Amino acid sequence: MVTETSSPRQNVFTLLKANRKLLIDAIDGLSPEQMIVAIDGDWSVKDILTHVVSWDELILPDLRRLGRGRVPTLASNPGEATDKWNDLLMAFRRNLPLDQVIEEFAETRAEVIAVLGEMSADRFLGGHVVGHCQVAALHDWEHARQITEWRSKVGA
Repeated sequence: MVTETSSPRQNVFTLLKANRKLLIDAIDGLSPEQMIVAIDGDWSVKDILTHVVSWDELILPDLRRLGRGRVPTLASNPGEATDKWNDLLMAFRRNLPLDQVIEEFAETRAEVIAVLGEMSADRFLGGHVVGHCQVAALHDWEHARQITEWRSKVGA
C-alpha cells in the first residue's frame, strides 16, 4: 500500500511488486498445457510472459543509463515503434522453452528491483525512472487482467 509518508522509491517498489503479484496470481495453477494455448489472437500465456520479460530486459539498460545520469533510449521511442518492437522481440523469443520463460520472468524483475535499489536518490527522482517503472507495473496489470479474463471465460 502506498502512503503519504512513503518515499518515491518505496512507492515504485510497492507498485512493481503489487502488480507483479497480480500477474503471478493470474497464472497460478495453470498447467504447462494451458500456458501454451492461444488466449488472445495467437498469443498464449507463455507468449505474454515472454513479452513481459522482453520489456523488463529492455528497460534494464535504460535504468542503468539513468543511474549514471545519462539519457534513456526508450524515452525517444515513438509510440508506433512499440508494435514493431513487440514483433521483433517475439520473433526472437517465441520458441523459448516454458521453463526458461518462467525463470526469466522472475529473474528480470528481480534485476530491475536490484538496479533500482542501487540507484542514488537524486537519480531515482528523475521522471524517467518513475515513468519506466510505472509503465512496467501497468504492463503487468494489463496482462494479469487479460489472463484473468481468459481464465474466467474458459473456466481455467
